[in-house]
Amino acid sequence: MKIFVFSTHAAWQPHLETELEIIQGHLDKGDAVYRFTCAGELPICDVNTEHTLAGCVQCRDMSSCGKSLLDGSITDLPLIHKGENVKAKAEGISFNYDSAEVLQGTYVENFDVGSAVLSSLISWVREPKINIESHRKEIDEGMKSALLVYFSALEYINELKPDVIYCFNGRLVHARPILRAAAAAGVECMVHERGNNKNFYMLFKNSTSHDRKNAVQLMYDLWAKAPLESREATGAKFYTERAEGKEQGWYSFTNEQVKGLLPEGWDATKRNVIIFNSSEDEFASIGPDWKNDLYTTQLEAIPRIIKDCEQFDDIHFYLRVHPNLANVENSETKAIEKLSFKNLTIIDSKSKISTYDLLFNCEKILAFGSSVGIEAVYWGKPSIQAGKSYYHEMDATYKPETHAELIEMIGKKLEPMSKIPALIYGHYFKTFGIPYKYYVAETLATGTYKGVNINKQAASINKKYKDVEKKGALNLPLRLLGLDYRLNKRKIYSFIKAPK
Repeated sequence: MKIFVFSTHAAWQPHLETELEIIQGHLDKGDAVYRFTCAGELPICDVNTEHTLAGCVQCRDMSSCGKSLLDGSITDLPLIHKGENVKAKAEGISFNYDSAEVLQGTYVENFDVGSAVLSSLISWVREPKINIESHRKEIDEGMKSALLVYFSALEYINELKPDVIYCFNGRLVHARPILRAAAAAGVECMVHERGNNKNFYMLFKNSTSHDRKNAVQLMYDLWAKAPLESREATGAKFYTERAEGKEQGWYSFTNEQVKGLLPEGWDATKRNVIIFNSSEDEFASIGPDWKNDLYTTQLEAIPRIIKDCEQFDDIHFYLRVHPNLANVENSETKAIEKLSFKNLTIIDSKSKISTYDLLFNCEKILAFGSSVGIEAVYWGKPSIQAGKSYYHEMDATYKPETHAELIEMIGKKLEPMSKIPALIYGHYFKTFGIPYKYYVAETLATGTYKGVNINKQAASINKKYKDVEKKGALNLPLRLLGLDYRLNKRKIYSFIKAPK
């Protein structure tokens, strides 16, 4: 078989190591592997948004170090195809966008290029409401480089005719063009991402980890294949571990909270309803499939809900601001600070108040997409869902179709729903993925591949470039220096005028 691996995020652990796992597996089978890497050509990228020399050198060295650890030979090719046809196509397309909505709807052929660029930009700046004029430079650079990757992938596919293509994530500015190019050419694309914990990775066929419909199908498929005698216990363990603050597939946001701690003035005689928000920028960055059909944004929804529930004298709301918003200052956090209602208490994102004690002691919860929405179901609490989530299509939560219906649900007593969908969800997030063979994780972001910490080794190699460091160039953007670099045959960086 002929395998393509597009290595667009080499400086991010453990995604480089995941690529090495995939490559080594195919080499062991005798497959021909072509790897596509960036040598600093991209004007902007997720791992080095300022395009600094230090960032490019580190990324390139990690890529080279990783290749040296492979048992077998691969063919390395530049991420951007050198043919004039690619450059002409990418630079021959002009765009006219004056809003984030227009940008998000911008396509080139089957490639939703505007959505890919916007997705990365929102993640970079942690701002759901992007001001186009303030970020036009980053957007223009993102659009150009995304198209260069897209047309390069199509050109390589046409020339070399791979059987399978691998790429990372599928959402971001230089990942999505590969997924879309593979689809356009009719070639199977396997998208790699993190697995259920640091010791696993996951492959999504012609899809991404954010595809809600695909995720639900995977949940039910894995549940059906699991041993009957253990699958419910496995699903339950997902929830008990989260309540204990244990790290799973991502960092725990509750491990530093104080068990048993409730807000000052908590009145158990009240009908207490907890609102669990999510960071709006995360939803905005994922794409249209996660668009809320009930409300424009959470910040449009929350004050409207609180105000219309003032009619219920015995109901008090607590807004648990998601810990992911700690140290973030954007339009969302500023709007939350201004909320003021007599029937609302706001719990700050940095508060030590226990999320789970709030959950265990409330009457019901309202969530927009947070995993707490399905956790509440497991713990026997009525859960109202006012946004999209991985569990939205599961028969697990109350899903109002209108604002009036949501207010009605809050006002009346609700019965807890069946725990089975919650167990299916928990079982999946406790077990999905492929175990690493050569990579040994130390934390979620560090580890060793075949005994080598690639990030540290690459960093130590970079110490040789003292002449560059003395010039104060390592932390400056390449575009300001007017320089580019290439790794020559003697593995010494040579500096040339950057291509215009």
